[in-house]
Amino acid sequence: MFNEETDAIVPNVIGYYYEEAIQRLKDAGLEAKLGSQFGYSDEYPEMYIIKQSYPEGTIVEKGSTIVIMMSQGSDKFEIQEHYVGGTLSAFKNDAVNYPDINFVYEKTYSSTTPANHIISIDPSSGLVQPGDTVTVIYSLGPEFVAVPNLYGMYKGDVSTKLMYSALTIGNITEEYSDEVDEGLIMGQSPAPETTVRNGSSVDIVVSLGPKMEQVPGVIGMDVEAATAAMDAVGFTVEIVEEVNAEYPEGTVTLQDPVEGDYWPLRDPITLTVAKAQTLMPNLVGGTLEDAQKQADALGFVIGEVKAETTDVEENNLLIKFQSVEPGTVIPAPPKSSEGESIAYEPFTVDLVYWAYEAIPLVPDVGYPTPEAEAKQALEAAGYVVVVLDETTSDPNENNIVKSISPEGKSPLKAGETVTMTVFRYVEPTSSETEPPSSSETEPPSSDTEAPPDTQASEDNSGGETPEDTGGGA
Repeated sequence: MFNEETDAIVPNVIGYYYEEAIQRLKDAGLEAKLGSQFGYSDEYPEMYIIKQSYPEGTIVEKGSTIVIMMSQGSDKFEIQEHYVGGTLSAFKNDAVNYPDINFVYEKTYSSTTPANHIISIDPSSGLVQPGDTVTVIYSLGPEFVAVPNLYGMYKGDVSTKLMYSALTIGNITEEYSDEVDEGLIMGQSPAPETTVRNGSSVDIVVSLGPKMEQVPGVIGMDVEAATAAMDAVGFTVEIVEEVNAEYPEGTVTLQDPVEGDYWPLRDPITLTVAKAQTLMPNLVGGTLEDAQKQADALGFVIGEVKAETTDVEENNLLIKFQSVEPGTVIPAPPKSSEGESIAYEPFTVDLVYWAYEAIPLVPDVGYPTPEAEAKQALEAAGYVVVVLDETTSDPNENNIVKSISPEGKSPLKAGETVTMTVFRYVEPTSSETEPPSSSETEPPSSDTEAPPDTQASEDNSGGETPEDTGGGA
């Protein structure tokens, strides 16, 4: 007979989730114990209860232990649609829970299915019973593949890169390189884009970076001996000259890097060498570019730069004048007691350079050019024309240019004066000519040319050509 104080009624926990079943037994005043074995169940999924040691309704003493068995799911494997085309590893993760099913894996080349992906499964769908065989065919990728470019990659990334191309790493060697940083691929065999069989290996060469050597100490040595010491180790040097009264000229006063450091052979060693006082060079006749290079090298500054025009094209952009005399001492930049540079007023030189300006030439308008044509050409070139007259007894030379000054093709600037001498015809007179008789005297023909007006000629000597001389081309 049921006693509420000492007895308990076993509830049903079959079909309940594990944690929920535990709670139901506790609520009934009972303890739960999970059996040591799990059972397969087509009805209840994993973690659900499929058996209990006492059936529902059994009266037991309070605090009694009820043993329960949990489902490990069905022992039948379901071939799902998404397996085909999926990865082989994902399929195996599901299949490992069905040890009683015989899974057979076969591989083949495929140009359409990526490597390690499933091409087909037999059976292709449905539930598979324990003892049945499931055949899985997966892809090795294409039979022949192109070798990827590994140059510049880190060694640790190469395996993944080759895996996606269905290739593996072969021999690994290491070499020094002045161009490729340490740890990067600097060589491979076969070469990139070479066609090889799937699964082939690729040899790689990994850079050790530049070769390093220990730097010798050369401070206090003359520059030639110091350079030889560096050369013996394999280093090159860069020389920086600096005024230094504490060391003899040509002696190394500083080196970078310092003695004992390890330094790449590809990088030069900087040696600071003592030199005497720096003197201002002669910059006249050189270019502004050359002057700037010397300023950078000797430690002075180019100040104000002015241009002055020249008609000599060969002098264009050449320095005409420098404000500091050649041979002037250029003081060294001051330094603090710790050897650090401090602010100071730089030593400055001002320059004047030639700037070529093309000057028009006097046109060649010499004899026998007509006056009007010559004057037009000269004025068109921008010159002021002064005309001088010179008499001639040859009527064919009337108003013809005899000469110009300066001579034709001479360089002058616009606005300057050109003197042009022009022939003026004057009819010759004879002292033996007899006066005509009154009976034979005839009035002069209207076509007879009048003799030149002497006063007009004198007026024209000021530089203006008479407009009615009757001459011309």
